[in-house]
Amino acid sequence: PQSASPGSDGLRRVQSSDSLGASAQATLPHEHLTAAEKSGSDSNLDEMDFGPMVSADLDLEGFDTSSVTSEGPAGFMLTRAQELSIKARTPEQEETASLLSTVTMVSTETLCALPDGYRLVSEREWDLLQEEVQKAASNFGRPCDMCSNYEQQLQTIQAQEADTRDQLKRLHAMLRQANEQLEKVGKERDELEDASRRSAEDCTEQIVALTEQCRTAEALLQELQQKFVETQQKALEQLAVLARSREQVAEELRRLQADNDSLQGKHSVHQSLLQAEGFIMPSVVQELQALVSQYRRDMVAVRTACEHAEERLRAEILFLREQLTAEQGTKDNLESTLQLEIDTYKEEIGTASITSIRTEVERLKSLKEQLEKTVQEKTQQLERLEQARRQLEGQHREEHAQRLKLEEVVREEKSKTQRLQNELDTSEQVQRDFVKLSQTLQVQLERIRQMESMEQVREILNSTDLSDVSQLPDT
Repeated sequence: PQSASPGSDGLRRVQSSDSLGASAQATLPHEHLTAAEKSGSDSNLDEMDFGPMVSADLDLEGFDTSSVTSEGPAGFMLTRAQELSIKARTPEQEETASLLSTVTMVSTETLCALPDGYRLVSEREWDLLQEEVQKAASNFGRPCDMCSNYEQQLQTIQAQEADTRDQLKRLHAMLRQANEQLEKVGKERDELEDASRRSAEDCTEQIVALTEQCRTAEALLQELQQKFVETQQKALEQLAVLARSREQVAEELRRLQADNDSLQGKHSVHQSLLQAEGFIMPSVVQELQALVSQYRRDMVAVRTACEHAEERLRAEILFLREQLTAEQGTKDNLESTLQLEIDTYKEEIGTASITSIRTEVERLKSLKEQLEKTVQEKTQQLERLEQARRQLEGQHREEHAQRLKLEEVVREEKSKTQRLQNELDTSEQVQRDFVKLSQTLQVQLERIRQMESMEQVREILNSTDLSDVSQLPDT
């Protein structure tokens, strides 16, 4: 139906208001909105005098696409093609802008005849506007490129997060293995330290015991040498005493022999004297008897003296012989005793000779050197284990730092994913609100088209004074 106003043949009256301009600006793809604009969409709706109208003041050229940043949340970088796709207009937007500009220029001179807030459009323009609204509604139902990019980026980030989690699990497993290996090395090091300490203690005890045995053997050898020297000295002294006693006995024998020889010489002298003297036999019997008696008395005295001297000499000779025999026996006994002691000492010295003691000392020294070498090897092994432990601790610290970095990256990726998900939800909500708004606009335009009077149109406009998109009725 045509409008009833004068001079409006073939034209329709619609309201021109800022709210419709705001709705035309909202017809832009929602992916052109930044996060700040999306968050402020509700506040923009509060300022709209919403209605299913076509704005004569719509100027799509004035839309500032520079507000769209090339850097998304959490430092996400857009490519040049994505920036161009965001800033460039779609063919539908170009057609809508051209149509609205034409409608604005055509109806400029007719606006003065209409009431405030209204303008006239032709039937053809009205149909084109309806088609444009339908196209916009169909376009709003399709997913936008930004949403697809967000979904692809979200999937990529989720895949990266899964890879990061797998890598983190592998690092945890490697860290557990490194800790187990470190504990194993620590246990082996403790066992080696205990074994080395026990070996060192045993070696020290053996060295002390062998040193004590060596000292005891040296003391015993010195004691045996001292006893041998003392016994040899005593034997030499006793031999010297026996030699002196033998010399004394020989001297006494020589003296006795000299006395015997002297006695025999005196007898010879006396006999020669008797022969030399002129012996005159007495002629008188009495003198002869007196001489015989005198000679007999002298002979008895001489014989008695000789017997006494012989007995004395025989006793002295017998005593000297007995003494010599006793001394010879004592000498033989002493020599045999000394020889026996010397043989015993020789056997003892042969059993614990200096050579064997030196051999034992050398063996102890070699054993000590071997033990010292073993202790040195154990010490070097402990140093190597300590160095390996320090290396493992350094690897553990590096892996711990890498794990912290990976956890930080995972947290950042989770935060980025959450922000992208929130933005995607916000974008979907804005898209749904815009579809709802477009449908409501279409319904209101259809109702206005069916109205025949300005009063009814004004009632419809007054009844659609909304402050929030959520207040729109479901269509």
